[in-house]
Amino acid sequence: MTEIDNPWLFNNTVFSDEDIGAHAGFIYIITNVINGKQYIGKKIFTNTRRVKQKNKTRRKVKRTESDWREYYGSSPSLSSDIDKYGKSNFKREIVRLCKSKSELAYFEAKEQFARGCLESPGWYNEHIMCRVRKANLKFCSSQ
Repeated sequence: MTEIDNPWLFNNTVFSDEDIGAHAGFIYIITNVINGKQYIGKKIFTNTRRVKQKNKTRRKVKRTESDWREYYGSSPSLSSDIDKYGKSNFKREIVRLCKSKSELAYFEAKEQFARGCLESPGWYNEHIMCRVRKANLKFCSSQ
């Protein structure tokens, strides 16, 4: 593992592999420390894809680690400011760990709505996209 210059913080401490546990990913806020502008997003720890097995019609699931350690969001305006100001001028904070992709989608949208990120110029977020099925949320009790 390589040392990251600007690591993710979780509860004001550096987030490490040991902190992942059974979580699928996290909700994060990236803050430009120069102008205070922020971005809310989600990131998964592992990518999943199906690959064909030799001489079989079944497919095997292949998991590979995502680029979460070096990740700085998907917003073009955020990326532009990172190029302009440098990565060291951005604070990367994990605000919530999630156990499924559905939880990631739900809590990302919940944070974006709760913080009013589309209603203020102080945010890099330009849209909110979410499609979540209650049955896939592990924190909800099934009836």
